[in-house]
Amino acid sequence: MCRDEQGNITQLQSPGWVTLAVIPQIENYPADERFSPKVSRIILERVSEYLRTRTSVFAKVQVINPVYQPISFKGNIRLRAGRDATFYQKKLISEVQAYLSPWINSGSQNIVFGGTLMMSSVLQFIENREYVDYVTDFTMFVKSGGVDGPAVKAVTADTPWSVLIGGEQTYTIITNDTCSGGSQQAVFRIK
Repeated sequence: MCRDEQGNITQLQSPGWVTLAVIPQIENYPADERFSPKVSRIILERVSEYLRTRTSVFAKVQVINPVYQPISFKGNIRLRAGRDATFYQKKLISEVQAYLSPWINSGSQNIVFGGTLMMSSVLQFIENREYVDYVTDFTMFVKSGGVDGPAVKAVTADTPWSVLIGGEQTYTIITNDTCSGGSQQAVFRIK
Protein backbone atom coordinates (compact mmCIF):
# COMPACT_ATOMS: atom_id res chain seq x y z
CA MET A 1 0.00 0.00 0.00
CA CYS A 2 1.04 3.62 -0.48
CA ARG A 3 -0.48 7.08 -0.34
CA ASP A 4 -1.36 9.16 -3.38
CA GLU A 5 -1.10 12.97 -3.63
CA GLN A 6 -4.37 13.42 -1.69
CA GLY A 7 -3.25 11.07 1.10
CA ASN A 8 -5.53 8.19 0.04
CA ILE A 9 -4.14 4.71 0.53
CA THR A 10 -3.77 2.66 -2.65
CA GLN A 11 -2.74 -0.94 -3.16
CA LEU A 12 0.69 -1.66 -4.63
CA GLN A 13 0.20 -5.31 -5.38
CA SER A 14 0.89 -6.03 -9.00
CA PRO A 15 1.63 -9.63 -9.96
CA GLY A 16 4.98 -10.08 -11.63
CA TRP A 17 6.38 -6.68 -10.64
CA VAL A 18 9.39 -6.25 -8.33
CA THR A 19 10.55 -2.81 -7.18
CA LEU A 20 14.16 -2.48 -6.05
CA ALA A 21 15.35 0.72 -4.33
CA VAL A 22 19.11 1.18 -4.71
CA ILE A 23 21.28 2.90 -2.09
CA PRO A 24 24.92 3.82 -2.77
CA GLN A 25 27.82 3.31 -0.38
CA ILE A 26 27.23 6.21 1.96
CA GLU A 27 30.74 6.45 3.38
CA ASN A 28 31.93 7.76 -0.02
CA TYR A 29 29.44 10.64 0.01
CA PRO A 30 30.18 14.21 1.17
CA ALA A 31 28.67 14.95 4.59
CA ASP A 32 25.99 17.30 3.23
CA GLU A 33 24.69 14.67 0.77
CA ARG A 34 24.40 11.79 3.25
CA PHE A 35 20.85 12.67 4.28
CA SER A 36 19.38 11.52 0.98
CA PRO A 37 21.93 9.47 -0.95
CA LYS A 38 20.92 8.53 -4.48
CA VAL A 39 22.58 6.85 -7.41
CA SER A 40 22.70 8.22 -10.94
CA ARG A 41 20.26 7.25 -13.69
CA ILE A 42 23.14 5.40 -15.39
CA ILE A 43 23.67 3.17 -12.34
CA LEU A 44 19.93 2.50 -12.11
CA GLU A 45 19.87 1.43 -15.76
CA ARG A 46 22.92 -0.81 -15.29
CA VAL A 47 21.35 -2.53 -12.28
CA SER A 48 18.10 -2.92 -14.20
CA GLU A 49 19.91 -4.45 -17.20
CA TYR A 50 21.90 -6.79 -14.93
CA LEU A 51 18.71 -8.03 -13.26
CA ARG A 52 16.79 -8.28 -16.54
CA THR A 53 19.27 -10.88 -17.84
CA ARG A 54 18.90 -12.93 -14.65
CA THR A 55 15.16 -12.93 -14.01
CA SER A 56 12.22 -14.77 -15.45
CA VAL A 57 10.44 -13.37 -18.48
CA PHE A 58 7.35 -13.24 -16.25
CA ALA A 59 9.00 -10.83 -13.77
CA LYS A 60 9.22 -7.12 -14.40
CA VAL A 61 11.88 -5.38 -12.32
CA GLN A 62 11.69 -1.66 -11.60
CA VAL A 63 14.94 -0.15 -10.21
CA ILE A 64 14.56 3.22 -8.46
CA ASN A 65 16.13 5.55 -5.93
CA PRO A 66 14.44 5.72 -2.53
CA VAL A 67 11.99 8.53 -1.84
CA TYR A 68 13.25 10.63 1.07
CA GLN A 69 10.37 12.06 3.06
CA PRO A 70 11.40 15.00 5.30
CA ILE A 71 9.61 15.51 8.61
CA SER A 72 9.71 18.99 10.17
CA PHE A 73 9.57 20.14 13.80
CA LYS A 74 8.87 23.33 15.76
CA GLY A 75 9.00 24.03 19.45
CA ASN A 76 10.18 26.20 22.31
CA ILE A 77 13.27 25.01 24.17
CA ARG A 78 14.50 26.13 27.58
CA LEU A 79 18.21 25.42 27.98
CA ARG A 80 19.81 24.67 31.33
CA ALA A 81 21.47 27.61 33.05
CA GLY A 82 24.78 28.77 31.63
CA ARG A 83 24.29 27.25 28.14
CA ASP A 84 25.00 29.34 25.04
CA ALA A 85 21.74 29.57 23.08
CA THR A 86 23.26 29.79 19.60
CA PHE A 87 25.68 26.90 20.08
CA TYR A 88 23.16 24.54 21.68
CA GLN A 89 20.39 25.37 19.22
CA LYS A 90 22.70 24.31 16.36
CA LYS A 91 23.78 21.26 18.35
CA LEU A 92 20.16 20.23 18.94
CA ILE A 93 19.32 20.50 15.23
CA SER A 94 22.37 18.40 14.37
CA GLU A 95 21.56 15.76 17.00
CA VAL A 96 17.91 15.46 15.89
CA GLN A 97 19.11 15.02 12.27
CA ALA A 98 21.51 12.27 13.40
CA TYR A 99 18.78 10.63 15.50
CA LEU A 100 16.43 10.45 12.51
CA SER A 101 19.18 9.58 10.00
CA PRO A 102 21.78 7.57 11.96
CA TRP A 103 23.68 6.65 8.80
CA ILE A 104 24.89 10.23 8.19
CA ASN A 105 27.80 10.16 10.63
CA SER A 106 29.42 6.80 10.03
CA GLY A 107 27.59 5.23 7.13
CA SER A 108 27.51 2.01 9.14
CA GLN A 109 23.84 2.18 10.13
CA ASN A 110 21.27 0.75 7.76
CA ILE A 111 18.73 3.00 6.10
CA VAL A 112 15.25 1.98 7.22
CA PHE A 113 12.52 1.89 4.56
CA GLY A 114 8.89 2.58 5.36
CA GLY A 115 7.90 2.74 8.98
CA THR A 116 6.25 5.26 11.24
CA LEU A 117 7.81 8.08 13.25
CA MET A 118 6.06 9.01 16.50
CA MET A 119 6.30 12.61 17.68
CA SER A 120 6.63 11.41 21.26
CA SER A 121 9.88 9.58 20.47
CA VAL A 122 11.46 12.73 19.00
CA LEU A 123 10.20 14.83 21.91
CA GLN A 124 11.64 12.34 24.39
CA PHE A 125 14.97 12.38 22.54
CA ILE A 126 15.10 16.20 22.78
CA GLU A 127 14.08 16.23 26.45
CA ASN A 128 16.86 13.75 27.26
CA ARG A 129 19.61 16.06 25.96
CA GLU A 130 21.73 17.06 28.96
CA TYR A 131 21.57 20.75 27.98
CA VAL A 132 17.73 20.91 27.59
CA ASP A 133 15.73 21.94 30.65
CA TYR A 134 12.26 21.62 29.10
CA VAL A 135 10.26 21.81 25.85
CA THR A 136 6.91 23.51 25.16
CA ASP A 137 4.60 23.78 22.14
CA PHE A 138 6.37 20.97 20.28
CA THR A 139 4.84 20.06 16.91
CA MET A 140 5.72 17.68 14.11
CA PHE A 141 4.46 18.20 10.55
CA VAL A 142 5.12 17.46 6.90
CA LYS A 143 5.63 20.33 4.47
CA SER A 144 3.81 20.08 1.16
CA GLY A 145 4.52 22.53 -1.63
CA GLY A 146 6.48 24.77 0.74
CA VAL A 147 3.53 25.06 3.13
CA ASP A 148 3.49 23.62 6.66
CA GLY A 149 1.00 20.79 6.97
CA PRO A 150 -1.14 20.23 10.06
CA ALA A 151 0.48 19.14 13.30
CA VAL A 152 0.54 15.34 13.59
CA LYS A 153 1.41 12.86 16.31
CA ALA A 154 2.76 10.25 13.86
CA VAL A 155 4.02 10.17 10.28
CA THR A 156 3.96 6.97 8.23
CA ALA A 157 6.07 6.63 5.11
CA ASP A 158 4.05 7.15 1.95
CA THR A 159 5.51 4.12 0.12
CA PRO A 160 7.49 1.01 1.06
CA TRP A 161 10.53 2.61 -0.63
CA SER A 162 10.20 5.88 1.32
CA VAL A 163 12.73 6.80 4.01
CA LEU A 164 11.72 9.23 6.79
CA ILE A 165 14.39 11.89 7.39
CA GLY A 166 14.66 15.11 9.38
CA GLY A 167 13.38 18.17 7.57
CA GLU A 168 13.20 21.78 8.66
CA GLN A 169 13.61 22.39 12.39
CA THR A 170 12.66 25.64 14.12
CA TYR A 171 13.36 25.94 17.83
CA THR A 172 12.79 29.13 19.77
CA ILE A 173 15.02 29.39 22.81
CA ILE A 174 13.14 30.44 25.94
CA THR A 175 15.31 33.06 27.64
CA ASN A 176 13.14 34.35 30.47
CA ASP A 177 10.64 32.60 32.69
CA THR A 178 7.43 34.10 33.99
CA CYS A 179 7.79 31.93 37.11
CA SER A 180 10.54 32.24 39.67
CA GLY A 181 12.12 30.15 42.37
CA GLY A 182 10.42 27.11 43.86
CA SER A 183 7.11 27.60 42.04
CA GLN A 184 8.75 27.03 38.64
CA GLN A 185 7.59 23.91 36.76
CA ALA A 186 8.07 22.74 33.21
CA VAL A 187 4.87 22.79 31.14
CA PHE A 188 4.56 20.38 28.24
CA ARG A 189 2.00 21.18 25.58
CA ILE A 190 1.87 18.81 22.67
CA LYS A 191 -0.10 19.92 19.64
